[in-house]
Amino acid sequence: MSTTSFRAPAKRSPASMPEYQRQNFATPGADASARLSDSAAGIYERGADQTGKQLMALGGAMQQAAKVGDALYVDYQTTKAREAFNSYRREAMQKKAELANLQGGLALDEKTGVQARLSQWQSEARERLVKDLGKPAANLFTAAAEDVDAQLGAWATQKWQSEERTYRNQQTEATLALNTDEMLTDPMNAEAVKRGFKAIKSGYKELADLNGWSDEYAQSQINSAAQKAFTTMIRAQIDSEQLGNAQELIGRYGHALGGMRGPLEATLKAKGRELEARARATQERADTVQAANLGAGLFETYGDDAIKVQSVLEEKVKDPVQRARVTQSYLSNASLHERMKTQAEERDKAASYDNAISQTDSILAGQESEQKKAALLSGVLVGVADPATRKKIEEYQNFKINGTEAPVDKNVLAEAQAYAAQPGVRPDMVTNRYADKLPPSALGKAVKIARDEATKQSEKLMQDEITDSLVDDFGYTRSQATAGYRVILSRMTGLVDPAQRLETARQLAKKISVETKAWFSGEEIPAYSLGSNLEYQLDSDIEIPTSLIPMIDEALEAKGKPITDQNRKEVYILFLRGKENG
Repeated sequence: MSTTSFRAPAKRSPASMPEYQRQNFATPGADASARLSDSAAGIYERGADQTGKQLMALGGAMQQAAKVGDALYVDYQTTKAREAFNSYRREAMQKKAELANLQGGLALDEKTGVQARLSQWQSEARERLVKDLGKPAANLFTAAAEDVDAQLGAWATQKWQSEERTYRNQQTEATLALNTDEMLTDPMNAEAVKRGFKAIKSGYKELADLNGWSDEYAQSQINSAAQKAFTTMIRAQIDSEQLGNAQELIGRYGHALGGMRGPLEATLKAKGRELEARARATQERADTVQAANLGAGLFETYGDDAIKVQSVLEEKVKDPVQRARVTQSYLSNASLHERMKTQAEERDKAASYDNAISQTDSILAGQESEQKKAALLSGVLVGVADPATRKKIEEYQNFKINGTEAPVDKNVLAEAQAYAAQPGVRPDMVTNRYADKLPPSALGKAVKIARDEATKQSEKLMQDEITDSLVDDFGYTRSQATAGYRVILSRMTGLVDPAQRLETARQLAKKISVETKAWFSGEEIPAYSLGSNLEYQLDSDIEIPTSLIPMIDEALEAKGKPITDQNRKEVYILFLRGKENG
């Protein structure tokens, strides 16, 4: 005997519902031998009844198990669908953020724009995520993904529309700018300006249609663009000083200028006044230059003949203002000539005085007889042309011979010494100013001050030039240049004339800078360190430049030391070794 029941499948298919199979079960004790006895039959009946109950219970249990299995299977499929949907939604957010960065033509491109990229991603992502899902899960995922696609599609459409509007706005605005520039390049061509402005109006109407502007707002934009363009056009003419063009444009397009017409007209008038003033100034400068040249030419031609000059001016220069300028130029040239002549005479007198003084000192220091000296001194006096200068030389000779001279006014001497110490005052200037106010010995003191000051200034200028040249032209440091300059000074003994000293210093500066070996020594010692190098022996009989003696004497006086040749040499040697404060 057998009975029928169901059993759960051993292996489920992920893509289908479970299928249950029928199965026959054998009933124990119901064979032919069992029917031989009643007892056996009774046992069979009781056994079969018990077995049937057990099988019924088993069948119920199996049905309950099948229901539990179905619930677990459904829950499994739902979980898989949810996982795929979450991945899809996460990728959708990332794709949206990526596509949001596309702008303008990149966002609108049919093959690579926002919508094309989104559609491509949707197809690829759905196919990839559904691949491992069963049919129930795939259906659940598809239903959920459609909602994401709807939202993303709406966003993409809005994004495309926004970018398309922005892109068209930009294109139109660029066209407007180009049309405006083209109109401004030929502002005086009325037809070209008319065509340009017509294109501008068309462009703003396109913007109005694209952005939904009201008619009033569109007209206000056109008016603003016209005002701006014509204002720029007129201002450019004013700035380039084409005032006639600017005035014509204001008259032609004044209706489009609005509130800018008044300021532009004011600017035009101000520029006109500026140009008039500039023209007057230019003309005045030209007239002044012409007057100066004519005045100089008249003086060069007619000299001091003022009557002749006046006659020429009245004949050739009709404008009274210009005639006055020429007259002033002529007088200035005459005055300058007179001053230069006077200064030349004064320098000649001073030179004659200094030369006669030197001759007198040389004659008196000579070994000739007194009679011979008297004759020579008389010859010195004869050689002085200016009577006043000759008289001063005679007084000086009497002072040197007899030891007597006029008393010295201490106030005048102090004044002369102060004047002589001023920068730029030459010895001849002191002589000319105070020769008739001071006796020869006092005048000599004041002249010496001027000569010493001039020497100091000359030496300072020479030092600055040479040290700067060593630094700038030959790469010395400042301290090396100073030391090198002292070495140069040590090789310039016996030179007195400032011009000769400067030229010699320039030559020596080049020499110490270009020779491969140390200058003045046969060893590899840098030239700028010779003065402080013990191997470089300074000559004990070194000659001090005459031009430096006044400065050395000042240093000795400041230290309270007596002015002797030995002390001078010691100070000079310290100076050359860079130890002037030692």
